[in-house]
Amino acid sequence: MNKPYLLFRNHNSPYWYAQIRLADGSLSNNKSTGKESRTEAEKVVMEWVVKVECPKWVSKKGNSKNSNSLDTLAILNQLKTKPFTELKITQIHDILKERNFIKTSVRTESKAARDAMEFLIEFWDYEKSPYIRELHLRGKSFHKKHSNRMTRIIFNYWEPIISGKLVGEITRDDINKFYDVESTQKLAPKTVKSIINAITVALKWAYLHGLTEINCYDGIIKPKDNPQKRAILTMEEIKLLFAAKWENETAKLACLIASYTGMRQGEIAALRLHDIGEDRIYIRHSWGKYDGLKTPKNGEEREIRIPHQLRDMIIMQALKNPWRQDLSAFVFFSKSRADRPMDTDAWSVYM
Repeated sequence: MNKPYLLFRNHNSPYWYAQIRLADGSLSNNKSTGKESRTEAEKVVMEWVVKVECPKWVSKKGNSKNSNSLDTLAILNQLKTKPFTELKITQIHDILKERNFIKTSVRTESKAARDAMEFLIEFWDYEKSPYIRELHLRGKSFHKKHSNRMTRIIFNYWEPIISGKLVGEITRDDINKFYDVESTQKLAPKTVKSIINAITVALKWAYLHGLTEINCYDGIIKPKDNPQKRAILTMEEIKLLFAAKWENETAKLACLIASYTGMRQGEIAALRLHDIGEDRIYIRHSWGKYDGLKTPKNGEEREIRIPHQLRDMIIMQALKNPWRQDLSAFVFFSKSRADRPMDTDAWSVYM
């Protein structure tokens, strides 16, 4: 009858080693008995067999630590050596989750095994993002300016925290680490919200599309944003503003249009000659630094009546355009390029 163990010596070691025969017929890993005598070594091994357990490690003095039952060894041995089908792997994975031994895991070659930074960069890439493509298919606007801003946030704030992680490994704890960064305390609440949104919007999309099993976007505490209330200039203040001497008359005209019509900065920048009627302005486009000409913010064209004096001022400004004199000429033209208007950042500076 075969013994329930194998006993042997390794090269360059005075001690006897053993392998225990497990219930499924396989053998355990090599275990040192800590004994130089074969007789003493056999006594040690038989004690393991009788107790139905085997130590993970035996010291030179023969002291054993962290014993495993032979049944457990059989299971571990199979996990290490037996080829498993996809179904079996899924069953093992589900059992470990059901027993709360693991919260989540990332299977090799699964969707969740994608590098987190790679995913986030693509998610906010205006040309490649499936999320932005979905928004456009639903008729919702999303502009390159916002896309570029979110990408910068990912690099500046999230790469130090999640670099090296997979999408399926990111947890709520990882996101909350942002609040532990000392520099975070110096940021405005609105900025903090944008930084948090840069990752939670992406991970919510990932969760809903099966790229991760972890819902790590709910329950994140965001700072309360209390923006300062914007006041409206009184008629007296408006009169004083435009009666004053301005350093830049073009900026003054742009601000005058905004004051009279309520048009947004990008809408004024996008004005071309064919948008100027006899007694009104047709608001058909807005200008974005990264998007170029686009639809107005509300997605709808509109028109606003203006006095003839303001219309004449606008026409005179458009006629100064050195690039072209047709109806597609920008009213507020760039001096360096024919295909874009002037930089609007200067308007508020001069005002």
